[in-house]
Amino acid sequence: VDSGLTYNIVLVALDGNKNDVAMEYLDKCIDGKIKGASPYSSKANLQSQAGDEDGALVTLKAGRELYPNDQGLLTQELNIYLKKGKMDEALTNLNAAIENDPENHIFYFARGTIYDNKKDVENATSNYQKSAELNPEHFDSFYNLGALYYNMGAEKLTEANNVPPSQVEEYNKKKAEAVEILTTALPHLEKAHSLNEKDPSTMNSLKTVYTLVGQTEKAVEMNKKINGLNKTSSTKTEVTTNSVSTKNIDNYDGYKIRRKISMVKMPAGTYEVQCSINGLDMKFIFDTGASSVSLSATEALYMLKHGHLLKSDIKGSVNMQIADGSSIEGFKVNLRKVIIDGLLLENIEATITNTVDAPLLLGQSVLNKFGKIIIDNENSQLILLEQ
Repeated sequence: VDSGLTYNIVLVALDGNKNDVAMEYLDKCIDGKIKGASPYSSKANLQSQAGDEDGALVTLKAGRELYPNDQGLLTQELNIYLKKGKMDEALTNLNAAIENDPENHIFYFARGTIYDNKKDVENATSNYQKSAELNPEHFDSFYNLGALYYNMGAEKLTEANNVPPSQVEEYNKKKAEAVEILTTALPHLEKAHSLNEKDPSTMNSLKTVYTLVGQTEKAVEMNKKINGLNKTSSTKTEVTTNSVSTKNIDNYDGYKIRRKISMVKMPAGTYEVQCSINGLDMKFIFDTGASSVSLSATEALYMLKHGHLLKSDIKGSVNMQIADGSSIEGFKVNLRKVIIDGLLLENIEATITNTVDAPLLLGQSVLNKFGKIIIDNENSQLILLEQ
């Protein structure tokens, strides 16, 4: 069996929405142990899209038996459990995994994530700390630990801001509590930043915390780093655009190539795109099947707290259909400025779901602004075309 050809057929089938063909050849990849954990991830993703989440769990379990350290498989499995509200099942699964392999930091990290979702701060903290202890180079453990304290501090700060102006003593008390919690977040966020100095979420969180706890010089320095990173990213994208041509051509089917936007290919076969929403750097899943930009309630609350969304941006409630065919209520919002690879788009329609763990999706309300596009799977690029 030509392993390269087999997996390439999978990629072509996925790109052409030939899911039945993709499933057939994913099974061949699994039987032939081609491409490691990736076929399990892609097959489970297709099963989930088709509404067969029980089948997806079976696939992911089989993959994890062969690739127990693959964080992508474990994350997919946990997301399904969380979506179905089966946190106890997820915990049981992880407890058994930890008993069999107590030195595997990924299991503790995943368990911390579940406790985080359950608002069990004590257990979330201890599991994130254990994961970081077992693997001091694991970025996500330190980032999530810092984010946990960051969110707690932000909530306490909101409480302080809601205290009536006449109750100065109560305001000062709650603000001091907020600063204490935010200060606790700092060493974890700083460690995460040392492990990945170009992660925009960590940098923005650090800038905010430094500002709130009164470390003005560090806040200014971090802001300079963020601005420098944005300039560097823009320069790199421009060089890539000018030096690489899709299939070594300057046009496609009568259209000229206007711009190439780099994307990151994820284990499940989807693509991640870096965007700026009203000044906040975020990573979105590129999804041609989504009608608009989609944000989870978690991101929306954060944006509202920090001024990236205004109350005037919220345009009312809306019913949305999700992948399993059911409808959920959400909110329609207007994104005043969306920047992708230096391209400014204004007044983009978006929806906010009422689920906390929904993925960030970049859908048609943005893609329609680009006109005709093609996806270069070989180079993981979004190609914008013009006549």
